[in-house]
Amino acid sequence: MAMATALMVVALVAVIAGFSPATGRSPLAAELHRLRQIYIDAQWSLVASTYPEALRPSVGVTRVVSGWDWLRSRVRCLRAAGFAAEVTAGGSSYTVSSTVGQTPLEAAITNYSCAASFASIGALSQYLSRQHLAALRSYDLGFVRPCLLFAGQPSPLPSGQATLVAGDSLGRRWNPFEQVWLGGLSDSAITYFEARCPPVPPWFAVAR
Repeated sequence: MAMATALMVVALVAVIAGFSPATGRSPLAAELHRLRQIYIDAQWSLVASTYPEALRPSVGVTRVVSGWDWLRSRVRCLRAAGFAAEVTAGGSSYTVSSTVGQTPLEAAITNYSCAASFASIGALSQYLSRQHLAALRSYDLGFVRPCLLFAGQPSPLPSGQATLVAGDSLGRRWNPFEQVWLGGLSDSAITYFEARCPPVPPWFAVAR
């Protein structure tokens, strides 16, 4: 009860400050399917442009993850497929190499399969409509940010709600987790806060 009350208070402060969650509508299943298809087609085009003879593997489900977890999910997927992979550059990139003589084509196809299996919320949000972006913004403002603040983590807002909306339209969506990711926390701590305050809304977590 105390936690729920605290979250309501923080959310009310956001409303008073001019950051009331905008009205929006979460995507329907058919719309999520279309968004996913656009995303995985773009990922496959990266392979086909270099290897036009490549056969595209089927990937049944795409799990939507945070920008922080996206590289880590990709690396785990590549390792599970038998490649040597590491997160590099302070968590902003990754490397992949052969372990048992896999060809560059095999590496490219596996990389596609992993990309199609795990998409960052940022990568998919660029294909959302204004209504869907508003629903995502409502989730960020109404749940994620209050949850982080209650947990004692920083989540500063931009200068006004107009800035939030403009950022959405320019593909620079405000991220309530940004300062948590940049705060020097351990991977286990960030994993904990992402589990406590999920950055991906339930309606966006899986696309088929």
